[in-house]
Amino acid sequence: MQIEQVLNDPDLLNFLDPHEVVEEISSLEDFVIHTEKHRSRVFFLGLEIYRRYNKYFNLVDESLLKEFLLLHDQAKILFVEDRYIFAHKLYNKYFGKDLKELDEKKKKEAKVLVKIINHYDNKMARSFFKSNDLIKDRKLTKAALQMKRIEQIADMIDRGTHPDCALEFGRQMKPASELLKDPFERLIALEMEHHLNHQTNQQSNQL
Repeated sequence: MQIEQVLNDPDLLNFLDPHEVVEEISSLEDFVIHTEKHRSRVFFLGLEIYRRYNKYFNLVDESLLKEFLLLHDQAKILFVEDRYIFAHKLYNKYFGKDLKELDEKKKKEAKVLVKIINHYDNKMARSFFKSNDLIKDRKLTKAALQMKRIEQIADMIDRGTHPDCALEFGRQMKPASELLKDPFERLIALEMEHHLNHQTNQQSNQL
């Protein structure tokens, strides 16, 4: 399943309910679904951030932002020749484990794997920016940098608030509002965290 399908299919959108918590992730297939749900949440969080703080991201075109957000963590579930290139290693070796607690050898191996995945993600992002004329003199334009900023904030918010992310990383994650260094980004994160908590409380009261 790809998130591109989700945008035009109400049933799939419901399947990837961003507020749903996975009770158990016990297979590679569960992990892929978990990753797709994270991608979905980052997509919608990114759009919400853009729409709420549009005047601060005034160089961003919403249609291009949507396309860019669809690329988030795509390398993580890259599927080539009937197999997942990275997902099986991430799940089998590192899912549910706090990387800080690994021995030095495994920690080094994990860092190399993450570096490779990030390389592919950055390569896809750069290709997207190049094809949309968002690179000038080999540097990202201000519009491209604003899009990356939105994606990074959305990613950190989801990692810090959604229980599934704590399952993946084997520890309770810190809120983005405590990790981000830029004061404006911290403010965005804090307001979005309150927004998500309010939504969660409303849903709990309806049960």
